[in-house]
Amino acid sequence: MKGLLNGLAARLEVGGAILITSEVNRRYLTDLPCAEGWLLADGEKSLYLTDFRYGEEVENFFLGKETAVSVLPAEDFYGAVRKFADGRPLYVEDGRMTVAEFQALSEALPELSLCPLGKRLELLRAVKSEEEIARIAAAQNLAEQAFLKTMHFVKVGMTEREFAAELLYEMQRLGAEGTSFDTIVASGVHSSVPHAVVSDKKFEPGDIVTVDFGARLNGYCSDTTRNFVLGKPNEEQQKIYNLVLKAQKYALANIRAGMSCREADSFARETIAANGYGDCFGHSLGHGLGLEIHEAPRVSHKSEEVLQENMVISVEPGIYLKNNFGVRIENIAVVRAEGLQNLTNLTQELLIV
Repeated sequence: MKGLLNGLAARLEVGGAILITSEVNRRYLTDLPCAEGWLLADGEKSLYLTDFRYGEEVENFFLGKETAVSVLPAEDFYGAVRKFADGRPLYVEDGRMTVAEFQALSEALPELSLCPLGKRLELLRAVKSEEEIARIAAAQNLAEQAFLKTMHFVKVGMTEREFAAELLYEMQRLGAEGTSFDTIVASGVHSSVPHAVVSDKKFEPGDIVTVDFGARLNGYCSDTTRNFVLGKPNEEQQKIYNLVLKAQKYALANIRAGMSCREADSFARETIAANGYGDCFGHSLGHGLGLEIHEAPRVSHKSEEVLQENMVISVEPGIYLKNNFGVRIENIAVVRAEGLQNLTNLTQELLIV
């Protein structure tokens, strides 16, 4: 994103050099979709280290920009880090490095003090720019178009795996880089498992089917869950669906910037509990999303994080009746001072096939 490297050390409240080794944070700070490399910054200057395989791509990307580029053998990265840090503390992504990577860095640079960045970058990423919001909205729109096209193929006898494959094809045909996460297609009794793994189970008459899906576009993720029934829903299916929808609509209408995640979660949770199904809603109401499908904040009854303007969150209450069926309805929205700005355009009504 534009200008993120300028003054980075001050924004993260660190004194020294910063080393970014994770692909997602390198993408956030530079917008470069490169699988390999290290990024160094201190708020005044920045340096991107890469090897021969990506040298031309990286050099062309940063041409005319302030970030310098060094194309080096991977084993020489440590020497470049030593020179950039120049004896100052080196802040590293402790939450993303493996133990082996940290040990290798410590052994190669014993003279440097390695300090944890902690959650500083994740908290910075939680509040989105308008450019990021537009990218998420575009990914959401693409995923919705693909879902509607895939619904034309639904029939009794189709398998969960076949539906997921058709949905992936439609998303990529429309320009998606891929899915935001492994698509969930859970039919009939399988839908009572919140994060069911796609199987070869066939759609049967009367099945309620939960589809949790998202596209990745320009690096950013979307996320939606919708449900459909093959044939007329029975009385219990419609009752549970209506209750989940009521809880979701109440949450969408009342969540706004400045409230805690615990309070935001309570709108849907208390609605479901008041109707006798509190024990059947066992996950949090939602999560942040952006370059990753799960980012800060966690919209949970256990979280005291405060929702800030321009965070993008999911709102996804659910009820899961063990060995019977489940329902989850999910929208994504931007947190604004006056309430949520909905980014999801698909109907919230139960789809009948």
